[in-house]
Amino acid sequence: MDYNMEGQNFRSCQQIVLQRWNIVRAVERTNQQLLEVNLLKQNRNLRMWRIKSLKIESLKIYQLVLFDVRGGLYKQDQKDGKWIDLNDSVWNQNQIVYNGEYKNGNKIGLWNILYKSKDSNYKIIGGGQYDENGQKNGRWIDLNNVFWNKSEVIYHGQYKNGLKIGKWDTNDLQNTQNNQISYSIIF
Repeated sequence: MDYNMEGQNFRSCQQIVLQRWNIVRAVERTNQQLLEVNLLKQNRNLRMWRIKSLKIESLKIYQLVLFDVRGGLYKQDQKDGKWIDLNDSVWNQNQIVYNGEYKNGNKIGLWNILYKSKDSNYKIIGGGQYDENGQKNGRWIDLNNVFWNKSEVIYHGQYKNGLKIGKWDTNDLQNTQNNQISYSIIF
């Protein structure tokens, strides 16, 4: 069977499995009417796909569409090379992705955090460096766990061996008067 399934229509995700494709990871984003999957065939992890959910005359149709901005390659069942990871808290109004490199399943080097609101393109709003062991080191800009278009809170500070150290500042990017409100926490 050809690995290129782009554009094929299915009436259910079960049909995709019946085509001898195993869904490894599936995250349904009902407000965006898509289902994200990582497909595995013959024990080869191939790539990320997006499945569009279309309603045609009250019949739900799923269509496989190759991921355009997210995903990467696997090497021996581990993420390897350049990747774009999707944040799990995607809403209709915003999207957050993490862009960087994996080596033997560990994040390494510079990783950027990119944000796209409903009315804008992706922009870098955070990130920092990972060491060879996949631990955060040096200066980082992290996002609040509930970052979205009504609460754009970020944290600036230092990591050492994966642990926060020293003074961390909290900024709210939504404040339009001076573009930030700062708070500090000492670790």
